[in-house]
Amino acid sequence: MSPEDQQMFDDYFDLFSRPGWAELEKDLNTNIQSTETIYNVKDLESLWHTKGKLEALNYLATFRETVTLLYEERNRSD
Repeated sequence: MSPEDQQMFDDYFDLFSRPGWAELEKDLNTNIQSTETIYNVKDLESLWHTKGKLEALNYLATFRETVTLLYEERNRSD
């Protein structure tokens, strides 16, 4: 792994270790649970809006896991 990549991962892991990141993940998961319903979808435009919102929330909620898996994969291949 290049020094630049290692620094990037170190920075991410530092971010993930902070209490604020844990609070963000908790808030994201709460928001996902409250959004994962079709009861508030009134029309097709609302459906697409809700789908986009869930995609963004899920991306952020799983970001730590994604970075961790990528880091482990890069370390196995080096």
